[in-house]
Amino acid sequence: MKPSSNSSPAPDVWFVALSSEQAVLERFVEVLETEQQHLVQGNTEALIDLSQQKNQLAAQLSQLAQRRRTLQPAPGVPAASHHPKAQSLWAQLIHLVEKADRLNRTNGELIQVKLRLNQQALSILTGAVAQGAVYGPNGHPAGSSGGRKLGSV
Repeated sequence: MKPSSNSSPAPDVWFVALSSEQAVLERFVEVLETEQQHLVQGNTEALIDLSQQKNQLAAQLSQLAQRRRTLQPAPGVPAASHHPKAQSLWAQLIHLVEKADRLNRTNGELIQVKLRLNQQALSILTGAVAQGAVYGPNGHPAGSSGGRKLGSV
């Protein structure tokens, strides 16, 4: 007897989909960890490439998650119960999702701190410019009071 077209896929197919999702999620976590290292070190040039990688991996994860959901072995039955190694893999996937969430939040906070510091520095510089020329034509600070120069006797 031929299986009907609306029958659930084999649990192994779902397990393979879950495994693929886990592999991409592991790569996503690695990129987030690398991003965090660069943020802490102040290496902002590397962030553009990492941002592109994150976007690609996030899109791939979305597709894989959708595929996994469509391969759910039976409606209302946890798919993890249909494959011997699925519960362990599912637990690993949940752990990775939680880790990615924590890393992403921390990285967002680091970015916000850097943005605030840059904004403060910009405000100081624009305030100095608004008060007049910062340096005169001779390269010395403008507005010097004509007092004794540092290092002179």
